[in-house]
Amino acid sequence: MTTSADDVKMVAQAYLRGVQQDLESYGGVDVSRIEPIRKSKDFAIAAFDAVAVILARSYQSGALDYETADWIANVVDGEMLELMMQLQTNETHIDTPQDWSEVYEAFDGGEFDHFGRSQDPIRELTDPGIQAFLARIETRG
Repeated sequence: MTTSADDVKMVAQAYLRGVQQDLESYGGVDVSRIEPIRKSKDFAIAAFDAVAVILARSYQSGALDYETADWIANVVDGEMLELMMQLQTNETHIDTPQDWSEVYEAFDGGEFDHFGRSQDPIRELTDPGIQAFLARIETRG
């Protein structure tokens, strides 16, 4: 069974939209949201990498503020890690989506002042990280 980039993008968009709606409605995420991503390790990696692009673009465009995007990123990261471990049982190394990791780290960087080294960690760490990620994605095509 082959999966197209359009299939991945559609599943990623629906997943991210559902997570956001759940968080805004009741502060948690319906556990069944992850099911369409559970097809295979490779599909899950592609889907979470697509979620990264959608979340980064939504933040950069102003459709999501930092607090909301960071909240979503934290929840998605937990779900991603759990799913990747489930899909790769008995592995000594767990493959994870690299684009997702880059976007998650950018949002994570804005969460605190880094022990006084940053006056505005969102502006100094998150924003440049998201900009660099999206620039790299755009050149990748």
